[in-house]
Amino acid sequence: MGKIMQKAEKYGPLKLPLTIALIVDPRTAYGPEELKDLLWGQEAYPIDDNLPFRLNDGLARNVPALSCVVMLKDSKLLIFENLYADYKLPSNAWE
Repeated sequence: MGKIMQKAEKYGPLKLPLTIALIVDPRTAYGPEELKDLLWGQEAYPIDDNLPFRLNDGLARNVPALSCVVMLKDSKLLIFENLYADYKLPSNAWE
């Protein structure tokens, strides 16, 4: 989490969408699910209805300068958008 936060804050306010790219290292335990938890908050399940929700402990809410994170895993590009970003990428940016 620290490195993503450092990269997001490195350039200061850009007034442009900021994307951070990651490449999955097979020697670590970090993958798409861990990135989702990091960005959007950990997934939790209430006792009464068992429908999952995300806790408010994600990085995305606290770093609105970050527009999205892209991850390369097994030759596939995975895109994780920050719904709380100050500057979002155009919807056709990845076409």
